[in-house]
Amino acid sequence: MVNEEIPEKYWEDVAEQRRSALSEALQENKELHDSICELKEENEKLAKIASKAEYFAEVIKSFIGEDEADEEEDEGNDTCAVIEAVESKEETEAENRDQEKNTEDEKVEVKSNTEDRNTDKDVSNNSQSQDCPSDEKDSSKTDSGVKSEEDK
Repeated sequence: MVNEEIPEKYWEDVAEQRRSALSEALQENKELHDSICELKEENEKLAKIASKAEYFAEVIKSFIGEDEADEEEDEGNDTCAVIEAVESKEETEAENRDQEKNTEDEKVEVKSNTEDRNTDKDVSNNSQSQDCPSDEKDSSKTDSGVKSEEDK
C-alpha cells in the first residue's frame, strides 16, 4: 500500500491545481489592493469636503448667531443646507457690492452733472455780467452796502 509509487502525472496535476489557486488568490489580492487604494483616496476627498463643510458651518454660525445655529444642529446639520446658506450669503454679498457700485456710479454721475450745471451757471453769469451796463453793477454794489467809485 504505502510502498506503491505515485505517478508523476498526479504530482503535476496537484502542482497545476495549486498554481491555479495561487494565481487566483494573487489576482484577488491585487483587485482588493486596488479597491483599498481607491477607497483611501475617496476617504481623503470626503475628509476634505467634510472639513470645508465644517468651515462653512462655522461661517454660517457667525452670521446667524449661536442661538439659531444651535437649532440647526438639533435638526441634523444638513450639509446641503449649510452649503446653500453659504452660497446664498455670497450671492447677497455680491448683490450688495453691485448695489454699492451702482450707487457710487450714480453719485459720480450726479456730481458730474452738478459740476456741469455749475459751470454752465458760471458761464451764463459771466456773460450776463458782461452784458449789464456799468451803472447797474455800481448800483448793486451800493445796495449791498459797498459804495461805488462814483459815490466816493
